[in-house]
Amino acid sequence: MSEGFAYLSVDFRGSTGYGRAFRHANNDEWGHADVHDVIDAARWASAQPWSNGRLAMYGGSYGGYLTLCALVEEPSMWSAGVDCSATPRSPRASGTGIGRAGSTSSG
Repeated sequence: MSEGFAYLSVDFRGSTGYGRAFRHANNDEWGHADVHDVIDAARWASAQPWSNGRLAMYGGSYGGYLTLCALVEEPSMWSAGVDCSATPRSPRASGTGIGRAGSTSSG
């Protein structure tokens, strides 16, 4: 914490590398179940003794879409949010896969 911020990378449901059931746990829940995973992680980070409660989120591609969803779902939770090129359509419609995203920072 000497630099004033922490970084948390969330493997939300639908992410790869955790088996088929975890990857498919987000089916028909795009932008809902996965965003709640990120919100839960942000609540956890905010409750830590090293956190001052100021949170920001960013992501690119699907992570940008997820960032926008989180900002809409819990607007008072975030001090900032950055969409680094969200897909203009839903992930299912565009065929976009899950990438590294849905990260939160506090500081």
